Amino acid sequence: MKRSTIAVLAALIAFILLMGACTSPARFNDDKTFDYAQEGEAWGSVNDSDAPIRATASPKDNGDVYGGHKIIKTGSMSMETREYNDVYQFIRTRVEELGGYVYAERVYGTEPKEYGDSGRTLDITLKIPAANLETYMSDMGGKAIVTESSIASDDVTDAYFDTESRLEMYTIQRDRLMEILEKATELDDILKLESELSRLTYEIESLTGTLNKYDNLIAYSTLNVYVRELVATQTTMQDTLGTRISETFKGTLNALGEFGKGLLIVLIGGFPIILIIAAIVVAVILIVKKKKKKRAQS
Repeated sequence: MKRSTIAVLAALIAFILLMGACTSPARFNDDKTFDYAQEGEAWGSVNDSDAPIRATASPKDNGDVYGGHKIIKTGSMSMETREYNDVYQFIRTRVEELGGYVYAERVYGTEPKEYGDSGRTLDITLKIPAANLETYMSDMGGKAIVTESSIASDDVTDAYFDTESRLEMYTIQRDRLMEILEKATELDDILKLESELSRLTYEIESLTGTLNKYDNLIAYSTLNVYVRELVATQTTMQDTLGTRISETFKGTLNALGEFGKGLLIVLIGGFPIILIIAAIVVAVILIVKKKKKKRAQS
């Protein structure tokens, strides 16, 4: 019985090694598989928004819109507007209407209050169902001045199905090993089988995670939107001549009023000194007049 078990185990391990050798090139040469898996995690580092972040999507119903091909689409838009608040509200409202959500956002600057203020800039990342990406970008084009717009597509079909095939193969191997483990009686055989099962379980979990990240990236396209607030100029061309004269006259009156206030403050503050100087001047005048009168009498 022991020899029979060892023989079966040896044959099984040889089969696993053979299958692993057949799939190794695809596994280690397929950089895209792991690049996109990392991309799915990297976005979390730029999240400054209080908006809810979805951990997973329902991708397989929404992402396959390219006739069986697995396409990851990424869009970018740069815009300018004087109606910043309206555009900001539209961005958030419209993305929810189309089944998407805000992934991350950052706002720089403050609302302009007077001439010379720089205004605000918005850097926001959206996740939108792939089928609605172009619709959303078109709608945004009607709300602000678009200075740049682009869509990039990446076909990951080969990498996706290669990952899927390897996942299926490892799952079959795991199930077979579990059946053999149930019948094993020798401790050494059990330990070897459990070690191999641990390795296969790790591979299955890793590949499953990669496929889930692919599915999310395919189902929900990423759109990076940059909005710059335009600040109104100091004097618009629509100002009439009468308006300009009126504003200038008001400015002059204000200036005179400020001058009068300053003069009054000086007079009140220096009144004691002015009073002493006035007394001295009066005394001098009286003395001079008195001397002139004496000269006239003599």
